Amino acid sequence: MAYLPALFLLSSSLPQDAKEVTQDWKHPWAGATVGTWLKFRITRYESIPTPGGDTEYEEKKSDRTDTVTKVSKASVEIRSKEGEDDGTRLLVYTGLPGELGYKMTRAGEEDVKVGDQTYKCAVYEFRTGPVTKGKKDGGQLLKVWKAPGTLVWAVKQRFWLDASKDDGWTEEWIGTETVKLGGREYTCATVKRTNSMGAGGMSIQKTETTWQNSEIPGWTVKRIERNLMNGKENKMMDHDLELVEFEKK
Repeated sequence: MAYLPALFLLSSSLPQDAKEVTQDWKHPWAGATVGTWLKFRITRYESIPTPGGDTEYEEKKSDRTDTVTKVSKASVEIRSKEGEDDGTRLLVYTGLPGELGYKMTRAGEEDVKVGDQTYKCAVYEFRTGPVTKGKKDGGQLLKVWKAPGTLVWAVKQRFWLDASKDDGWTEEWIGTETVKLGGREYTCATVKRTNSMGAGGMSIQKTETTWQNSEIPGWTVKRIERNLMNGKENKMMDHDLELVEFEKK
């Protein structure tokens, strides 16, 4: 009997079926119905040259309406219309992301702090690509930190395009906030996603902070996007979005 704990730890580190981790995963647009619409207020930033040569920015606001026009088992089609244009057709695939379809390994446990709360998370690894020849830690890799009873599917996720480099993305739950919309209050999970990449001596980083609530089609109540190029603010690429009203059909 004294050997059972050691044997259990050994077996937990072996590759297992990913369904153990992904069975409670759900796409934000899953279950959407035709005719459902959402109206967003969009904020962009336009540059204004100044006599001193510095650049100032002016906020430009517009409204965008997203309407669900078609639904299938694997996708949702959305017509996104802003201003006087004819709108853009968006096809959203609602199936499990490819990186979550691989065998996974239980990598242990780790405490993750979200605001004032600390969650004891099970950590899982998905090796989504082959290890580059000669590199022990190469290949694409996804790590997922999960804890029961939270507002989000995963407390944290980290994806490496190549596990021997820093390029990739990180998505983490950073807090909880109540947002008022249409006379109601919605408890939202605040999720921060950071994409980092480098090429030709240039580094690009995009950060999206999103307030999510699963009662809202698409889940997005508000989003703030900020961009850095070589560590400097790239305001022309920034893009803010806030839900004004919506209707479920």
